[in-house]
Order: sequence, then C-alpha cells, then structure tokens
Amino acid sequence: MKARKVISSKNLGTYSPIHKGLLWYLCLDYFNAPQWLYGVAGVLFVMLLINWIYGIYVNEEVDIFNKDASTCKPVHKSKFQERLERAKNKRNDKYL
Repeated sequence: MKARKVISSKNLGTYSPIHKGLLWYLCLDYFNAPQWLYGVAGVLFVMLLINWIYGIYVNEEVDIFNKDASTCKPVHKSKFQERLERAKNKRNDKYL
C-alpha cells in the first residue's frame, strides 16, 4: 500500500484521540445518555483509535519548512525586486 504524505509532526502537532474519547464520555454522562449510546460511542472511539495508530505507521511525514534555501528560489523576480537590485547597483557604482 502506498504511504500517504502528511505534514510532519515537527511543523504541525499531532493529536491523540484520547481527549475526544474523554469528552464523549463526559458529555454522555452529563446528559444521562442510555447505555446503547455509550456502546455506539465506544465502538466509534475504538475505530478512531485504530485509525490513528494505523496512520502512525503508514503515513510518510514531510517537512514543509525546508532548511535548504537554495531550493526555494523564485522562478522569476518581481518588479519590486528588480527595481531594488537596480537601485543597489546604482548605489554601488556611485561609490566605486
């Protein structure tokens, strides 16, 4: 199976489904939900937990903040950047 590319956990924090499960349990307890609803929420929680664990092993993390600046060069320069470079060159020519 081909690995999915996801944002690295260094760039975007990972979340654990444990917090969602606790929230579901507290909501069900607060509203005095019937026992069958606890069962449905438990099955959904287990499916979410399995999916999260599976994703840890299958997903390929990609670092979106590349440290190598040489690969991040723009295709073409903006007009502002061109004018700025011309002004710098004129200034340097003046002092040479």
